[in-house]
Amino acid sequence: MKGMLATLNDFFNFKNPKIQNKKNNSTLYKIILFLGFFNLFFFAISMIQSIIITPNMFHSFYLINLFFKAIFYIFFFLFFLKLYREESSTNEYYLGFLNVFAGIIFVFPLFQYLISVIFGYNASIESSANVSIQMQNLEMTFNIILLCVLITICSHLLKKNSMKFIATVVLFVYLVLFVIYNEITFDVGLSTISLLKIYYDLSVSIGYIILGLLLRSKENNLN
Repeated sequence: MKGMLATLNDFFNFKNPKIQNKKNNSTLYKIILFLGFFNLFFFAISMIQSIIITPNMFHSFYLINLFFKAIFYIFFFLFFLKLYREESSTNEYYLGFLNVFAGIIFVFPLFQYLISVIFGYNASIESSANVSIQMQNLEMTFNIILLCVLITICSHLLKKNSMKFIATVVLFVYLVLFVIYNEITFDVGLSTISLLKIYYDLSVSIGYIILGLLLRSKENNLN
């Protein structure tokens, strides 16, 4: 068990004697905090947009929201690259984890978009919409699993075993909503949003923010 904990601490650059630059310790919590606030901001914007806009304004607001989301996404990607390049190349496990993290957060949505566009040229509108929904559900599942993995890893780093139970509950509730209650929806203004999507958005937003704050507190205590 001690060997596992030592590996995890090395994995996330906490008290790692190989890492000379103390700034490296803050990389993960900065990325997680940014991602949490990013998701929460656009979730709030989409809810407000659905409530206040009129039918004539819906398309314009949708395009504006999509534009700013793309801008913020690019900014987040550049922010991630900046922090990634500041990392020491000696910690291959940690850099490998960041690569997997980037693949789920950045690469998978790009593949999702390309598949939707390619499929849309050769299928009906209904079939294209079904593919988009399936890809969105797949993306949400990957992100929830990533969140639960991070919670479990942080439970070792922070020595809080209760976090493992929280990760289990988060994943279990998501699976219940996905399999059994995925048809429950709410009309919010001009939009219809599913209970699953609300749970997902709040989980990844608040979950990442809390994890980021806990890791920042851990790093401050080490310093």
